[in-house]
Amino acid sequence: MDRGHYSSGNLISNNYIQAFGGPHNSTRAIYLDDEASYNTCTGNVICGSGQDAIQIHGGDHNVFRNNIIDLTDCHILCLYQDAVGSGFPNYGMSGNRFTNNVVYSNGKPPRPGPNALWYVVNESGGTIAMPCVSNNLYFSPAGAFPNNGTISDSAPINADPLPRNAAAHDYTFAPNSPAMTAPVSCPQPSTEQGPL
Repeated sequence: MDRGHYSSGNLISNNYIQAFGGPHNSTRAIYLDDEASYNTCTGNVICGSGQDAIQIHGGDHNVFRNNIIDLTDCHILCLYQDAVGSGFPNYGMSGNRFTNNVVYSNGKPPRPGPNALWYVVNESGGTIAMPCVSNNLYFSPAGAFPNNGTISDSAPINADPLPRNAAAHDYTFAPNSPAMTAPVSCPQPSTEQGPL
């Protein structure tokens, strides 16, 4: 958390996060709490059971890129919520980005309906910026992921990333995987190509 709203340069990278809780336990794999800002989350693998893979709670300028998120046993991709309900100022949540990640499910794509993969809570009633969500690769053998709601992907890539054995949580991709060549369209501080 960053209740003073002054941190910068934090890196959450190359972690394997599995089975982080039940579907109704308010559990998150990566939880940027109470204005946590200027975090770069990259190279992480999130899989197994849990409520939300990610929560951004009031923070700004957080970047999620090049992560693999398996939602087979998870409720939603991200809870995007301002922190006013926790008693903190609304800083606007600008500059958050979710780009060039692989979002996978071996079963039915999760949470169809108006909120799709992202669930937005605006407790302030004021203005909060929606994140730049673009060029993520989505795949489920059971059907297409929803891409609607308050937050949607501006350039989704719907293709099989060709994991070696996702059921066994082996997400090694074949050399010809489309995950290796996806373009970048959101402004980013680097020129990386592809989710991995």
